[in-house]
Amino acid sequence: SEWQVNVVSRYYKSYKNFFEGEDLTPAKENEIVNKVFSMDVTVTRLLKNGWSLDLSLPYTDGSRTSNAEHGGANTPRYTTRATGIGDVRFTVHKWLLKPTMTQRGNIQLGFGVKLPNGDYKYQDYFHKTDSTAVLSYVNPSIQLGDGGTGLITDINTYLFLNAVRTLSVYANGYYMLSP
Repeated sequence: SEWQVNVVSRYYKSYKNFFEGEDLTPAKENEIVNKVFSMDVTVTRLLKNGWSLDLSLPYTDGSRTSNAEHGGANTPRYTTRATGIGDVRFTVHKWLLKPTMTQRGNIQLGFGVKLPNGDYKYQDYFHKTDSTAVLSYVNPSIQLGDGGTGLITDINTYLFLNAVRTLSVYANGYYMLSP
């Protein structure tokens, strides 16, 4: 096929804080808990001679529960959320070796751009007391974007380890420069 659609989702929950190897996690009643579900939908157009074009659209639903941001330690816990489309990525890839049905491995280089269309100023209500709430920016850990344009470089490689192509290894490297 000349078209591919790839859907990748991930979920994580974080509640520990470290600085230079030291555990700074507060007592359970004062801990900060991030829960983030994200899903990337990538549409790929396969071109001739090992070239391809990728368009990636990320969706994120993040929440952050704490009392530190809502009145301080030992006060009621509240949750802020950020939900929506993140920063879109467009990437061009090229296989360095001409793809064949019999080859045992290949290397692919990619270059692209990340656009700052995700809302990096997403806001929700922060409770300062039980009756007072203030609309403000959510923590960067759950923001939908970073507000900057990025230059993407990546490398993908694979190698079949046996002749019947049932055992393989692969690697991926990704780096984004944010000027």
